[in-house]
Amino acid sequence: MASEPEDPAITSLRVVSRCSGEAMSCELWEGRKSPTQESVLSQLPFHSKERKNCMHGLCPWDSRTCDRAARFGHLEVLQYARDNGCGWEASTCSEAALGGHLEIVRCAHENGCRMDRFTLRNAASKGHLNIMQYAHEHGCRWCSSTCILAAQNGNFECLQYAHENGCPWGKATCYEAAANGHLECLQYAIENGCPWDERVCLEATKKGNFEILKYAYEKNDCPWHKRTYDLAANHGHWKILKYAIEHGCPWNEEDVLSRAT
Repeated sequence: MASEPEDPAITSLRVVSRCSGEAMSCELWEGRKSPTQESVLSQLPFHSKERKNCMHGLCPWDSRTCDRAARFGHLEVLQYARDNGCGWEASTCSEAALGGHLEIVRCAHENGCRMDRFTLRNAASKGHLNIMQYAHEHGCRWCSSTCILAAQNGNFECLQYAHENGCPWGKATCYEAAANGHLECLQYAIENGCPWDERVCLEATKKGNFEILKYAYEKNDCPWHKRTYDLAANHGHWKILKYAIEHGCPWNEEDVLSRAT
């Protein structure tokens, strides 16, 4: 006796392909939940039957499809999607920037996809200077988080380029450089007029970044934050604690003795 066909409402189409040694699957539930086309496109060989099935109506698409293709550097997929009516947003450029794909940023921009501050932010966070240069030269606007993310991730050239080309920065730029141990970025920021305060020492103390703390105090007379002693002691950063006490950081002798015992 022949089995009855499965209810289309719960039919699952599983597309499996191996790419770079990893199996990916795309499950589609008609009328039940949104498909995951965008998550599989980056892994399916472009000319495979599975990809074409996904693209020809079995799997609806939207701007996230373009985002995913851009993120993983699949220009041919992006072009196909656009040629067949798939929409895109500024996030397509920002996703390409995150992945470091200048060719895709350029192609998308030249074909009408707008860039926004996230294009610059993403490029700065990952150290993609060439994309920052392209985006800035083509009118993409700065925001202060660009410098923050460059400093946070130790991308010195990106920080330098952003500052020298008018990107605003603030105390958070120094905080992030200090917290993440990026001395070169911190030095550049301070020496080029970026505002900062005693929290720089505090952020360095939290993560045990002794050289950052030493630079801030000795080269720039950074005042001690009232919580520096407690943080160093609580996190077991004894080298920092010893240095701070020896250089005038407020502390409690009884507390030090109790911690030592």
